[in-house]
Amino acid sequence: MPTLTLLHNSIWEDRFYKAIKKNNNEDLIKEIDALPIGRWSQNTQNLLEHGLAVLWRKRKELLKQPNGIEAVKDTLLFRRYNIASPGMVKQIQKIIQRAPHFCQPDNGSKLPAALVYGEAGAGKDTMARLIQLFTLPAWKTDENNSDTTSSLGYFGLKPHTINMSALKPNSLFGPLFQGINVSDPRLNVPSILTLYKNPNGNDSINNNGVFIFDELNSLDIDLQGILLRILENGEVTPLFDIKSLHVGHLVIGVVNEDPEILMHENET
Repeated sequence: MPTLTLLHNSIWEDRFYKAIKKNNNEDLIKEIDALPIGRWSQNTQNLLEHGLAVLWRKRKELLKQPNGIEAVKDTLLFRRYNIASPGMVKQIQKIIQRAPHFCQPDNGSKLPAALVYGEAGAGKDTMARLIQLFTLPAWKTDENNSDTTSSLGYFGLKPHTINMSALKPNSLFGPLFQGINVSDPRLNVPSILTLYKNPNGNDSINNNGVFIFDELNSLDIDLQGILLRILENGEVTPLFDIKSLHVGHLVIGVVNEDPEILMHENET
């Protein structure tokens, strides 16, 4: 029976409940209390099945209403559920316990990074999304009630997945050089340069987040060197800027080939 790890993780259950209570209405809080999940239940798996069955039966009744879809959306606890076996959850817990650097790093330090390797269908994508659930919360709590953000983690942040096989040097840098080498200075800078320079502004680059690099072994060998420097220095320099920005992202790479074999073959 898979475990609903987002709720079954009793380590952060109290902190997560406080955050939900602060940001949602009382009806939603009652719905959470109705789910007998976590350390307070005697038989988690059986009660989990019963609680979810009751919850979805209520949602099925809501669909009969004129605004049924919107009513169901209002009852959703989460936008996404992560399902994993208890064995996978325990394995990730052990790894995180041996890797205390999985919290937001100080400016200028190495970025916390993990590499997930598995064959097709092994569940590596699920494992990659579970890692952040066992880090510190990304919001202020009584335990990290300091003025700085060095004690904040990644639990609760939305992960951003990037397919690295789509990043090719020619297609990435070609338009840049075409835009830079304009002969007439009166020409406007192409819009693509503005896009590559900073699509969301410096503030968004500087914010901490979770990035999952899917098919990391497909990344060009030259671009891998750039990524390595970012991980080691914990900073990036936007295009056409001279000042580096410190970042505190959690970076998770996903590969479907044995990293040791790839290193021997000089492919990564």
